[in-house]
Amino acid sequence: MYNIHLLPALFGDAILIEYGTPKEPHYILIDGGPYYGYEKMIAGLKKVAPKMKEIELLIITHIDIDHIDGIVTFLNSSPLPYKVKEVWFNGFEQLNKKDIMESLLGVLQGEYLSHLIIKNKLSHNSVFSGNAIAVRDTAQLPQITLAGGFEITLLAPSVKALRELCLDWKKELKKINEKGTIEKQLKNDTRYDEPVSLPANILGGGADKSVANNSSIAFIGKYKDKSCLFAGDSPSAALLSGIKLLKSQSDKLKLDAWKLAHHGSKRSTDKSIINEIKAKHILVSTNGDRYHLPHEECIRSVIEGNAPCNIYFNYTSEYNSLWRTEEIQEEMKFKSHYPTTTDSGISVEL
Repeated sequence: MYNIHLLPALFGDAILIEYGTPKEPHYILIDGGPYYGYEKMIAGLKKVAPKMKEIELLIITHIDIDHIDGIVTFLNSSPLPYKVKEVWFNGFEQLNKKDIMESLLGVLQGEYLSHLIIKNKLSHNSVFSGNAIAVRDTAQLPQITLAGGFEITLLAPSVKALRELCLDWKKELKKINEKGTIEKQLKNDTRYDEPVSLPANILGGGADKSVANNSSIAFIGKYKDKSCLFAGDSPSAALLSGIKLLKSQSDKLKLDAWKLAHHGSKRSTDKSIINEIKAKHILVSTNGDRYHLPHEECIRSVIEGNAPCNIYFNYTSEYNSLWRTEEIQEEMKFKSHYPTTTDSGISVEL
């Protein structure tokens, strides 16, 4: 059993991986969406995994608010909604270590999340000896096997990307310390009063060079003979060296599924990586709010590079409805899949 549940997380990511057997299932939770989608995300978890009591691994890919905020809320709950065996998150303590270090929206949340991990006495980056989750040798990608046999091959972030994040984090920490305690600032943050909208053109042309996105944890998750690329918000350039290493002599890296980076942004998924991957199922997580994603150009290019294929959206929106028509599906040789209700999310069985 290898199921991927794209939970309702508004314009963010919240993904539950379910693997193992029906009698002995294991769960991995990747990100938690923005804070004001938390209740729907938790409801989605209870719906797709009603018997889940323990999360094998909680991965916070990076500090952007549409990924980290829901997890801050999750870990600030008392008691925790679920037992968490292990957390992967690159906080300042990990970034500021010697092997990494010889204005970000999420530094405040990142600091608070690190505090909550300690407060809840959770195992933190233990398979990396408490150090940063990172690819330190581009010729040998880290490989980790979880309980139940789920294999993770880490593709990103690089040490260089984390160094850049650490420098920015230090700058933001100085500002935070000048303003007072982290808890006080979060409580007084106007973002927590109502959803905030950013200009649609914030994702305008060119490759994604965001420091936060470049620091995103990305990996290939394999169980038995099934595999999926979970790209986080990593731009193509951050993934290419690892992808090329894995595909060996074959024309393309063959995958069962590919969760597109950055909600289907053309700045994160371009021809350079599309030319290296062949996937049966394409997964997109966003409701289209705030950034107006996915980009049509990105989805079209991905379909052209992977057809025949299936594409799954966890919301129906004006930005993905184009792919619903039978005419375009027949013409481009793909099948599109949408959730049955607004907040149900969508599940994929590999």
